[in-house]
Amino acid sequence: MLQRNRACPERDNPEALRIYGRAAVFTSKLLDPNRLADKWGLPVSVNNSRMNLIESFLPQYQFAEEHSRYIPASPARVLDVLERPEVVDDPIARGLIALRETPNRLAGRLGFSSNLQNRPSFSIANFVLLGRDGNQEIAYGLAGRFWQSDYGLVELPDAQAFRALDPSGVAKLVLNFSAEAEGAGTRLTTRTRVWCRDAEVRRRFQLYWLLIRPASGFIRRRLLKRAHDAALESQ
Repeated sequence: MLQRNRACPERDNPEALRIYGRAAVFTSKLLDPNRLADKWGLPVSVNNSRMNLIESFLPQYQFAEEHSRYIPASPARVLDVLERPEVVDDPIARGLIALRETPNRLAGRLGFSSNLQNRPSFSIANFVLLGRDGNQEIAYGLAGRFWQSDYGLVELPDAQAFRALDPSGVAKLVLNFSAEAEGAGTRLTTRTRVWCRDAEVRRRFQLYWLLIRPASGFIRRRLLKRAHDAALESQ
């Protein structure tokens, strides 16, 4: 004979419910497609009803990085300070980049081939501005063979050139800063996304990504702090 209204011990046990809830959250994070794609270099497609700049210019990507910081200033002020060269020109970042470029430049001084010998160090100036969406977002684009000692950069005169670029043999990268009102201030987030269409390019970039990721994250967190300090100074 079937019993009705059978009690569920787990339902009546708060500790069991908490354990089940934590397990569900852990599983959802573990199986998150963006997390898996970043770990294994798999493509992620963006499908939002309203695309922002980074999604418009790079709808697919395999590698991603994201950092954010709260700034007690308006979104407009925060994005404005990020357009000031002295804010994005971080001396510590310059030092790390100089260290990366040293072998190539030294080779040039010794009489060997060097594509960096007569070029300024890599900086935000090498990026092409993709646009600014009011007080919500600024985005920059870059394309090249970043794993090469000279970065293998592709000359991109404007945003449309970046959008139209055939990605064969190169990696396409978009770096953005998005500002979202949060309480009395702004949540500033920077995202970096990279798309490699070719398997060989993806393999080469994946190794490079593993090597430079710690320094890349350090530079971006410092940039968020510099934006924070500059926004407060300008008030």
